[in-house]
Amino acid sequence: MNEKFLEVLKYLFLSLLQGITEVLPVSSSGHLQIASEVLKIKDNAVTLSVFLHLASLLAVVVYLRKDLIELIKGFFGFLFKDKIKFKNQFMLAIYLVVTTLILVLFTVLMKLFGFDSSPLWLVGLCLIINSTLLFVFGKFTGTKKLDELSLKDAVVVGLFQCAGSFAGISRSGSCLCGCNVSKIEKQASAKYAFLLFVPTMVGATVLELGNFKDLFINNENIYLYLMSFIVTCVTTYLAFAFLKKIINKGKISYFGIYCLIIGIITFVYALVTQ
Repeated sequence: MNEKFLEVLKYLFLSLLQGITEVLPVSSSGHLQIASEVLKIKDNAVTLSVFLHLASLLAVVVYLRKDLIELIKGFFGFLFKDKIKFKNQFMLAIYLVVTTLILVLFTVLMKLFGFDSSPLWLVGLCLIINSTLLFVFGKFTGTKKLDELSLKDAVVVGLFQCAGSFAGISRSGSCLCGCNVSKIEKQASAKYAFLLFVPTMVGATVLELGNFKDLFINNENIYLYLMSFIVTCVTTYLAFAFLKKIINKGKISYFGIYCLIIGIITFVYALVTQ
């Protein structure tokens, strides 16, 4: 089979994988690392990962455009117009900032301690941990609405979200588990977790901007990056709609079975091959 065609298939597979797993509670970073190891995509793996995350970010912004506009209007409306009318939106924005700051501080600490990447066996182990989180905390039973959130809830979700810093543990999954622990009802949990995608992904992209230089230095595969960007954008958007349906059913624990299987396979594969 033509080598260039195989290369196109590799990048197409990775972009589909990123688009689907970025949103679903199964860890996109873990899946991309597994795929990069198996498909032997080493040299530009980090650059490609950052580029695909940027594509997912664009899809998230488009999907959440109405909620984001409402949140921005409410934030500035509270500051400059009517503090009573826009209080709920303002406080929601503050809680989102608090939750995000906890993740940022945790990420900075990880980098200071030199924890930038995970060996494949640890990715497999983290997928198993992710499945455990989904099984234990994946069923929504709370009744708390967004306008009933407190600073404590924002902190709890932020602490849970820190688990998603490890490849193999889903950021969206850990965030939704944190919402469940805080007794937030399922629609409110979905909106809070979805809105958190934006600052989280912006932060992750900014932290890895240095890797973009490789894209312009080695640009013979630029067409593959552009193809991957488009595919990832579309699949991320569709995955959002799918996850929303799953959350509305009240369970994300279904994904725990999948993560457990993939985690065990990855862990065993890493021990045998490395």
